[in-house]
Parts: sequence; C-alpha cells; structure tokens
Amino acid sequence: MDAIPTYAGSDHTREYVPILVYGKSLAGGVNLGTRSTMADIGQTIAENFGVRLSFGVSFLNDLR
Repeated sequence: MDAIPTYAGSDHTREYVPILVYGKSLAGGVNLGTRSTMADIGQTIAENFGVRLSFGVSFLNDLR
C-alpha cells in the first residue's frame, strides 16, 4: 500500500528541495539555510539579470 501524503498540496509544496549554486565569481561555502519558497531561486536569477519578480526573496547578495 502506498503512503498517503498528509498535506493537501503536491510533492514540491511539502518537501524540501536541495539547491547547489555555482559560479566562478561567487563566494564559496555559503549556507543559504532553508528558504521559505522555491520562488527565491527565480528571484535570484531574475536579480542577476536586472529584473524584479512579484514573488520570492533573492539570495544573490549572500553569494557575492
């Protein structure tokens, strides 16, 4: 019998998702902690290109 999720969302809304960020000019060994939303990844990428999205908190400054 398969386990039934205890949360009414999809898998990505109830599970932690690891992230690995790499760039030659980025600081190494930075702990980004547990982000509150996956939208933080999109916001970080957008900020890198000079764009601002409606959701998410960029962690780009933490990587410099």
